[in-house]
Amino acid sequence: MRLVLSWKRFVLTIVFVFVAIVLLVVGGSLLLVRFMPFKRPQLAAIEQPTEVYDRFGKPYLTLSSQRMPNLTYAQIPKVLQNAIVSTEDHSFWTSSSIDVKGILRSAVVDMTTDSYAEGGSTIQEQLAKILYLTDKKTLIRKLKQVLLGVDLSRYYTKQEILAMYVNHVFMGENAVGMNAAAWRYFGINLAKDPKALTLDDAALLAGMLQAPSGYNPLLHPKAALARRNTVLENMVRYGGLSPKVAAKAAKQPIHASYHSLPGDPWTEHPLFTNFLFSYAAKQGISEAELLQGGLKIYTSINPTVQHAFHIVFWSTNYDHLWPGPTKGIVPEGGAVVLDPKTGGVLGAAGSRKQGFVRLGLDRVYSYSLPGSTIKPVMDYGPAIQTGKWGPTSILDDQPQNFDGDYDPQNWNYNAPHYATLQYGLEDSQNVASVWLLNAIGIKTGADFAMRDGIHLTTADQHHLSIAIGGIQHGVNPWQMARAYEPFDNGGVQMAPHLIDSIVNDRGQVIYQFQRSAKTIMSPSTARTMTSLLQDDVDYGIDGVIGVKGWGTAGKSGTQQYSSVGHSTWVSDGWFCGYLPNMVGAAYVGYDNSDAAHHLLWNATHVDPAWNAGMILHEVFKLSTEHMQPEHFAQGPFPESQGERLAAYHLPTPIAHPMAVWSSATNGVELSWTSKSTVPVDFVVTRKTLFSGTTSIAQNVPSSTSTTGASSTGGASSTTSSNATSAGNGSTSSSGSASAASPSNGSAAQSGATVRLGKTAKTSFFNADVSENGAYVYTIQAVGPDTGFPIGPAVTVTYGESNIQPATTGPGTGAGATGTEPPGGPGQNPTSGGAGGTQSAPGATNPANGANGSGGSNGSTSTGAPASTPPNRGNGAPPSSPPATAGGAKGPGNTGTLQPSTT
Repeated sequence: MRLVLSWKRFVLTIVFVFVAIVLLVVGGSLLLVRFMPFKRPQLAAIEQPTEVYDRFGKPYLTLSSQRMPNLTYAQIPKVLQNAIVSTEDHSFWTSSSIDVKGILRSAVVDMTTDSYAEGGSTIQEQLAKILYLTDKKTLIRKLKQVLLGVDLSRYYTKQEILAMYVNHVFMGENAVGMNAAAWRYFGINLAKDPKALTLDDAALLAGMLQAPSGYNPLLHPKAALARRNTVLENMVRYGGLSPKVAAKAAKQPIHASYHSLPGDPWTEHPLFTNFLFSYAAKQGISEAELLQGGLKIYTSINPTVQHAFHIVFWSTNYDHLWPGPTKGIVPEGGAVVLDPKTGGVLGAAGSRKQGFVRLGLDRVYSYSLPGSTIKPVMDYGPAIQTGKWGPTSILDDQPQNFDGDYDPQNWNYNAPHYATLQYGLEDSQNVASVWLLNAIGIKTGADFAMRDGIHLTTADQHHLSIAIGGIQHGVNPWQMARAYEPFDNGGVQMAPHLIDSIVNDRGQVIYQFQRSAKTIMSPSTARTMTSLLQDDVDYGIDGVIGVKGWGTAGKSGTQQYSSVGHSTWVSDGWFCGYLPNMVGAAYVGYDNSDAAHHLLWNATHVDPAWNAGMILHEVFKLSTEHMQPEHFAQGPFPESQGERLAAYHLPTPIAHPMAVWSSATNGVELSWTSKSTVPVDFVVTRKTLFSGTTSIAQNVPSSTSTTGASSTGGASSTTSSNATSAGNGSTSSSGSASAASPSNGSAAQSGATVRLGKTAKTSFFNADVSENGAYVYTIQAVGPDTGFPIGPAVTVTYGESNIQPATTGPGTGAGATGTEPPGGPGQNPTSGGAGGTQSAPGATNPANGANGSGGSNGSTSTGAPASTPPNRGNGAPPSSPPATAGGAKGPGNTGTLQPSTT
């Protein structure tokens, strides 16, 4: 019982407090109204135009809030009056000048709905808001609105109030007043022909008052139709309309169409005007507030850039850049360009012109899947930011399945099994990109992308398809331009904006954008990504999109149409790119892709991403025609041998190879380090130079050559650097002889290469060798499953010092006969006197040869040995060239052993 009484006491207390508050509000309002001096609304100020200024402070656009003549009360069609009053304030004609019931209704609705703008407002209050109030929506503002509405009722008749309301209410599509709305949507001038407005059209206009954009019949015909029929029901209930007449009107279809108004801002700057209103709406600034009159709106727009957008999107001269048909239902597009240093919008376009186009849909904010343009943000940027990955890191690009249910496909079916990170991005390899996101961790990539402004659902953050654009809600050009901005600004993202400030007719700042900066990545990551994205434009698949003379970076993307069995069907093409002074994003595609409306792609000559790229390219080019070209501080990464692709120039993951003798295991221990970012095996092979007892002479090339000295009376001989040894000391035609091994570094009788085995470790043991031998080991990194080579092989030599060098000395002319034939005779190029020059000896033999035959009547020169692989032993000396007279017999030349090099 006590609990029941307590509960009743609590309820009564609440009711009492509420009534007391209401009485105070009402009483205070009445006192304020009675003693507050009335200020007539300044209609002339309201009807002043709003001026829009560009980033340089110069006037760019005028927004006029009055384009059709005002209506007198008598000119307002009765059907329109009935529709408005029945829906907006059905007690308008019967309430007193001070409507206590209306005040209470407004207060209750506003407090219970937490809305201080429209809820429960009378026509007087709505008019007061239009005529007087420009500050923020607050409870204090709502109270002022109520009081001013009461005050209007004291000084104006109901007919005058309704006429002012009808003439100044905002009706969407830049139409202010019912006369302008009737012309905009139906082509009817109410001042001249008020009877032309039908019941169903009047109900539609009255229904738009609650939410002009939401019930816009051009943009949302279904919502407008439902709202119109609600108004007809209200007219039956409050306005005396016959249910039968209302039912007949409710069956009428909506037949609204767009009609230009005199002085329409769409005519001069249609794309900018549309973007201005759509941007303002997202900042909580309504079209009505922008058009209230006498405002100065300061923006970041660059007229040159915006004009470039207008030409590319609306001129038929650029139709060839767009995919698909040019008439009927055509592919549309949207694009925006920002200043990376400030975040200010330099230009934007949200519609493509074809005849006359409704601009209400701004595709700068339209969502679609980004395709490969997401890769720098989701995969490669985050990987480099970790500090563990770089342009030459190796990615696994072979066909594979992830998580057991996801197997992405490369567009290039001939892609290598392994690729550098540079190539993975440059040639837009899907498998490599998914593999990379999986390697760094999906959370690392997702966190980076979300910090960069990309919205991901919880489901997105658990599926690797986001690596190549599989994002549930998609992205829009505004988001993508913002996401690429940090690459162009040292890792810092500036908050994007179009409107800097708004100043009213009294000089008061009623809106001020608050600039902010956010660090997304390190400056080092931004520089590396800029180099990689320059590669994509300079060498990669987006090679035609660069702006001549300017540093250009960017990435294209294509989103496949989600229809099974149609691999060439595409829904959207994207390109995101930047110059040192501007960053932008563009997409092309149908508003609604289906079997009859889609783009086409193939790897050779059709690519919607190319269309998007060329559209942004032309905007960049036209915008910078009169600017001094700029380049990024960091250029693109060099391409191997100037080739477009870096795929087949993988760096070796092997470093620091060593080969040492192990007394404990009685064999050669091989070891190395691996910097591979992918699983890798190592194949080891061996080539014997010297087994410890038997020479395999020509496996190690010699880099040593000497010049012989003449013994007596003759010029010294010279060695020709490009002469080729025949192995028997033959003389070159120039008189200079030289020996060198064949171009592949091994002679015809070299030791065989033996495959020793494969290991996943970074060490290997070879037992069947001699401590006193000499061997060349080759280590090749390969894919564990495919055996595909990863980078070039690395060699290391063991026992090079076991091949001891011999000494060089003059021949005595009395050597024992060797087992190999002597060298052939030299040719004397002179006819007497000093002996000619002699070529270097050929390959020597492993025993002492016989004396060479001496020449007569002259001295001979001793040739220098060429850079040939050494032999172990002395070969037969070649014979000296004969002289024509007077020479003594020349000494023989003893072959020498040269030290080897690897």
